[in-house]
Amino acid sequence: MELTNGAKCFGFPIKGASLGTRPSGLIVLDDVEKSDDQVVTPADLREGMEDFFFNALYPMARNPAYRIPIRVVGTLYNRRMFIYWLANKDNKDPRVTKYFKRVMMTVYDMSTDEFMNEAWIAEEKERLGPAPFSAQCLNAPTTKDDLVLQIHPELNTYWLENVDDESYSDPFNSKATCVTHLLKGTRKTEDGEDLPIPHQYRRPWSEVVGGMRRFIIVDSARTSRPDADYSVVHVMGFENTHEHRDTLYSLDIWIGRVRPEELLRHVYRMALKWNVNLVGVEAYNIQSEFYERAKDNLPSLYGMGEAIPKIIPIKFPTQMSKSDKILGMEWRFRHFRVKLPVDRRSEPGFTRLFYEIENFTEDMALLEHDDAIDTLAMHQKIGKQHRSAAPDVYKPLDIVEEILKGESEVAGIPLISGINASDLTDDNLRALLETRYEKAGVKEEDPLENFGALWGNMMRPGGGS
Repeated sequence: MELTNGAKCFGFPIKGASLGTRPSGLIVLDDVEKSDDQVVTPADLREGMEDFFFNALYPMARNPAYRIPIRVVGTLYNRRMFIYWLANKDNKDPRVTKYFKRVMMTVYDMSTDEFMNEAWIAEEKERLGPAPFSAQCLNAPTTKDDLVLQIHPELNTYWLENVDDESYSDPFNSKATCVTHLLKGTRKTEDGEDLPIPHQYRRPWSEVVGGMRRFIIVDSARTSRPDADYSVVHVMGFENTHEHRDTLYSLDIWIGRVRPEELLRHVYRMALKWNVNLVGVEAYNIQSEFYERAKDNLPSLYGMGEAIPKIIPIKFPTQMSKSDKILGMEWRFRHFRVKLPVDRRSEPGFTRLFYEIENFTEDMALLEHDDAIDTLAMHQKIGKQHRSAAPDVYKPLDIVEEILKGESEVAGIPLISGINASDLTDDNLRALLETRYEKAGVKEEDPLENFGALWGNMMRPGGGS
């Protein structure tokens, strides 16, 4: 097309053969990316466009005598798109920061009294809706979906006190204290909503970690390019005690872009540090190569006498979307059956994990990457999930009542070891001893006469008093 001022405009299909000709003047790319629902993984939204942009278009536009301006026009539907990555101020890729002056124009930048004024903006926002208007006119992808996973500041977190050098390097020998919270009950707010009432619970960190079933989930990225997905090594553990029944802990996480050999070493170091007995590796078609490599090579990194963890593939049904997979753990957040280390939130891996959880929506439009939250969701393939109908409300254990019901221990600990004899009433003592006599088939007129001998018999070696 030739204009009256002598300028000529040429239109070429994106990635077509015509791009072999060196253009002049200005290159404009208009709506060149696929929509979100046409790809398998978020990285696919960027990788194909990145190859075309830097390997075909960009060298063609680098005229030896001058640089041809490139304008990219598009709608930022979500934060996984190439144009969002290209314009993101946090993008440190030297191919972008060194050669591009990135200017994002919004509707407000183009506003005049005659065109796109405040009245037009208000009318357009009402017509489109807040989310489409923000994406199309403000270059700020948002979503009409609600945020799904709510992190309660106490009931969904834990932290350490009296932190020492071993707290995260050798947790089984640490003297630190782990602070969690139990649901004591609820109270009504002025709006009629139920507000949870937390109850603080403190235990030795080494005891908490030692009692868990610990495992690692690995998500390997296909490439280590700057715009690719991240590889993740995520250490988690299940606690199953009277206070925290079937509760998932995020213990440690590493996130980065490395080659498979280095990723395998990260898995090995994490497995040794946390003494895990199970490593789950995502093993869809595109990641199955790393699973095979981990299964074959990880055992060779262990020395003589070291326990080698079992390596299993992690797969979900192919028809299940990533969003549905993540939604599968919503109940854990609502019922306070997942706990995140709030004191480590500033560390890179946990910063990303918290961000992805707090910005997760069903359409995933607010997430540029979802690798950390994806590994958290993969815990659903470790063991059998026991979904509860409601959050557990903490009830202190009545040891005497439990013994009278015939229970002898909880989590391997003799119940009788938690009783202080000076706190027992005569009625408590008679009831306990009569129960013991009945089991032993002994009849006594007054059980308290032989209390000392019987109390010793009820205690296991090494028990408390």
